[in-house]
Amino acid sequence: MPRPAVSVICPTYNRSSRILPTLRSVRAQTYPDWELLVVSDGSSDDTDEIVTGYAAVDPRVRLLRTSRQGHPAPVREIGLAQARGDVIAYLDHDDTWLPDHLAVLVDALHHGGCGAGSGAGARAGAGADVAATGAVRVGPDGIRTSVTGLLDLLWHPELQIVSPFFEPSRVAHRAGLTETVGGWRQLDCGLEDWDLWLRLADAGARFVTVDARTAVLEDGGPSRRTQVPRRHHHPLGHFPDLRSAARAVAALRAAESAAAMRDSARADQIAWYRDLAATGELRWPLRAERGRVERGRAGEPVSPAAVAELVEQALGPVDQTAPPWPDLVVSRQPADQGGGAVIGLPLWCGTPEHAERVREVLRHRQKRQLGLASRLLRTAGNTTAGKSEPFTSSDKNRR
Repeated sequence: MPRPAVSVICPTYNRSSRILPTLRSVRAQTYPDWELLVVSDGSSDDTDEIVTGYAAVDPRVRLLRTSRQGHPAPVREIGLAQARGDVIAYLDHDDTWLPDHLAVLVDALHHGGCGAGSGAGARAGAGADVAATGAVRVGPDGIRTSVTGLLDLLWHPELQIVSPFFEPSRVAHRAGLTETVGGWRQLDCGLEDWDLWLRLADAGARFVTVDARTAVLEDGGPSRRTQVPRRHHHPLGHFPDLRSAARAVAALRAAESAAAMRDSARADQIAWYRDLAATGELRWPLRAERGRVERGRAGEPVSPAAVAELVEQALGPVDQTAPPWPDLVVSRQPADQGGGAVIGLPLWCGTPEHAERVREVLRHRQKRQLGLASRLLRTAGNTTAGKSEPFTSSDKNRR
């Protein structure tokens, strides 16, 4: 069988007939030169039989079986070991693609160098190493819940530190790329995709995004991404006891304070993106038309004025009743760390090293919010707001 240009890796477990829309969406691609590797993670239902039946109709589909791994990272690695294409794409078993998805990604990888990456590794005309499309998210009932916007597709290495950006079903990359950074790592927090994209960014990989919503992602119900435990936090203040910490949280969420926090958050966000744009490294996503990426403004640097307007549009009208930082955590501080209680902002990341990098970005880019929070907490009776040491929720005394 001829070697395909693209290998699509689809890990699955006990999906049964619900995997059929996923398989059909690959077979419907306008870009025909692909193989689909469905890696069954020890499925105990009829998933394997359904995929085998589908493969009998289209030999480009292959079923790979493995003993139960219980995690998509090693399952994807099994698929990568069998992949023959020069390009690797991923598709989760509950997602689907629009017909131009692979065509857009392949064209972006080959011709997207003008919009690829930022800083180290970015060079015009060289193509890209990693490409990602926009997406539509739908609930279990098929009703659209959200879509990606332009701001979601403005990629920069610094933004990759604080945002996972792309679900696997939106991404393709050059074969052999992941091996250079250690491949898919098995994290128990469900953020192995973010972990991989971040390591690729750190290694200087050239990223490009395409403003075409060609991936349809299932959104809603229990999933590994929605159930990620937030073990790491950014400390906002230290208090003598839990009661005084609770009073400080209430003060932070009082109507006048909440309004000021929302205003400072907007100002921080605009200033952050303006600074990134001023470097010339923040670029417009590519546009796609009929499976081909367009040139013109696509891939060109975003001006500070344009990105400020984009942030304003994305933030839109703010819900004046929404509390700032609604998921703050109040924890007991162990005696060997000074005792008392700590208010922390949960961080969505997988490792202690990543958490510290996020804290560093927050300290640099959210000075208005953190400074205001520190002043409000001090007013509420805290004398060490903003000076606590990092902590994790492994402390069993969390309130």
